[in-house]
Amino acid sequence: MRFKRNQRFGISGVLCLMLGFCLSNSVRGSTDAKEFPFNFGEIKGDVPSLDGLAIPRKPVIDIGMHLKNIHRSINTKVPVTRGASQDLYKKIVRSVVHIYHQGGTGSGVVVDARGLIITNHHVVSGHKSVAVNFRTQSRGQIRDKRVYIADVIRVKSEWDLALLRMRDVPENLTDMALGHLRDAEIGMEVHAIGHPRNMLWTYTKGVISQIRPGFDWGDHRADIIQTQTPINPGNSGGPLFTDAGRLIGINSFSKAKSEALHFAISVNHVRQLLDNDYSRKQTKSVLPTSIRLTAARSHDSNSNGVKDFFCFDTDSNGKIDMCAVDDDENGIEEYWLLDLNENGTKDGMIAKSKSGSGLIWSFDYDEDGTLDLQGLDFDSDGVVDQYYPITK
Repeated sequence: MRFKRNQRFGISGVLCLMLGFCLSNSVRGSTDAKEFPFNFGEIKGDVPSLDGLAIPRKPVIDIGMHLKNIHRSINTKVPVTRGASQDLYKKIVRSVVHIYHQGGTGSGVVVDARGLIITNHHVVSGHKSVAVNFRTQSRGQIRDKRVYIADVIRVKSEWDLALLRMRDVPENLTDMALGHLRDAEIGMEVHAIGHPRNMLWTYTKGVISQIRPGFDWGDHRADIIQTQTPINPGNSGGPLFTDAGRLIGINSFSKAKSEALHFAISVNHVRQLLDNDYSRKQTKSVLPTSIRLTAARSHDSNSNGVKDFFCFDTDSNGKIDMCAVDDDENGIEEYWLLDLNENGTKDGMIAKSKSGSGLIWSFDYDEDGTLDLQGLDFDSDGVVDQYYPITK
């Protein structure tokens, strides 16, 4: 049985139904798994290179940030609108995403059902991957509590635009129809959805004040639409759209100390950025390289003369953050222990799926012995593709 990427189910069924077994009953269970050897955190001397190896890697985004943003998203009330705007909001909000990483937060819009997202370059600048989530409530009902990981696959810094591709695509993903700059007219009513100052899923509307081809701001130059539609930090990367629900711009910046001077990058530049084939590339699986040859440190936990603990510094900062455990001492790990904050205490585990076609990550963020978050690595490339909150 392989992972079914688009199947929806509750968190209690993630491991049992999707993967064919429960983590608590696998590899002797997280409570019975071995602990890190005493004083095993520091690494001295040269260590084998991990370049090119698809062993599990420490998550780029802090697990606590995932938990915080999931909680905020779940408890954010849906904005109330009236009349035609209400139906328009309900239609468009499904394609708007919340983007966050260690350095900040912003907005984005799905422009292709294959999982392609457009946002501002300044929203994702300096990051190869970011976290993405969708609105979680619809009239009080939880819609999707998962956090998806998206890779930055192309940027155009001159236009302040970036193209992202989701590693895993939710079922029935809704993309926004693309308009043209020629659809924009001065005085036309336009709408925006975004996350100004982390006020998630905020809806605003205004009118087009002017269209300015070849507009210069800072190090950027692009065709832009000037609007009175209110936007603030956090709206960056979100959609500016028409009454017909067509994308005509990406909300990007405002004039400092000025009122009602807001700017969106023309959808024509979005079309140019999309003018390539971005179908999902094949990813590599975990390479059959012996953990005995690549570990930074090894240990014999039961003192029988055979090493069964193989530890790694996956972020190259001189401290152990993951250890592979070889319970049957055959040179192949059964599971991994995590020490993401590098304090010498276990705060998570990685186990293989029953079929061996993927990896399950489980995180105990506060080290209280209770799991807080789970992650799925569908293609076994060593990085999490999707996160799930754990209901307690």
